[in-house]
Amino acid sequence: MTDYTDVKHPGWADSEKKGINCSVKFTWVDNYLPFTASLSDCQEYGKKIYKECVAGKWGVIADYVPPAIDWTTLAELERQQRLDEANSMTADWRVELMLGSVTEADKASLTAWMAYIRELKALEFSHVTDEESYNAIAWPDRPE
Repeated sequence: MTDYTDVKHPGWADSEKKGINCSVKFTWVDNYLPFTASLSDCQEYGKKIYKECVAGKWGVIADYVPPAIDWTTLAELERQQRLDEANSMTADWRVELMLGSVTEADKASLTAWMAYIRELKALEFSHVTDEESYNAIAWPDRPE
């Protein structure tokens, strides 16, 4: 049984040429669907589509094009990871502070972490447009 009737726009999905991105017209849907075929696909039709593409049945396979990196978003994600870590570190101290049972040492640690959180939130990333500007971000020092 053939699960598909046509394959369009094959292009390498990765630089190692282990996958092929394409559009496939499956028999059970009306439209072409985006699909990544590979020899390690769990479905036999995925393996078959990969082999057919490599054999040239569905046209020339386009070169792999690495996805563009959104450096500003990457910086925002890094900031969020650091904020999540800081919030996790301070959660118990915040409760203890509200209950009036925080030690002076923990209060000092909480104060340092809260300053760190403020510094993280104050960072501005509109200038982060490439790898060089991303690597130049002056991240505040993590409290000990």
